[in-house]
Amino acid sequence: MKKAYYYFLFRIYWYYKIRWGESEGEAIFGVVTVSTLFLFFNFFAIETIFIILDIFPSNIIIDLTFMLLFAIINYFLFIRDKHFLNCKKSRKKDFLVITYMILSFALTIFVANINRQKVYSEKPPLPEHLRKESLEGRIRDWIRDL
Repeated sequence: MKKAYYYFLFRIYWYYKIRWGESEGEAIFGVVTVSTLFLFFNFFAIETIFIILDIFPSNIIIDLTFMLLFAIINYFLFIRDKHFLNCKKSRKKDFLVITYMILSFALTIFVANINRQKVYSEKPPLPEHLRKESLEGRIRDWIRDL
């Protein structure tokens, strides 16, 4: 698993360093940022499942704290020593990295959609006197009256 993560870091580094010609510091910053975002997407999906199951409530402060902790731990445990630079390019591993990225986004969107449905099902409907007429409704009425 560690080798797979190192290869993921290597491909991010290669993208910033070789493809965009960034300096060493900028490439490392890009590796920290992108890899932390992917870790956070996975954490956020798991956290949302716990929220859906009413295990604990959502809190933006906790989320931002975890994101900062992910970045610090990610840097000190995996990125600072630059062991990921010893990886060699491989098409099979590239496919796995792309698959991981797609699955991370898909899982996050899927779980967020389930959470949105749960929130709307729990939310009581607005009383009739508080509902505002939509612009779409006005346009439909205007076209019907023509």
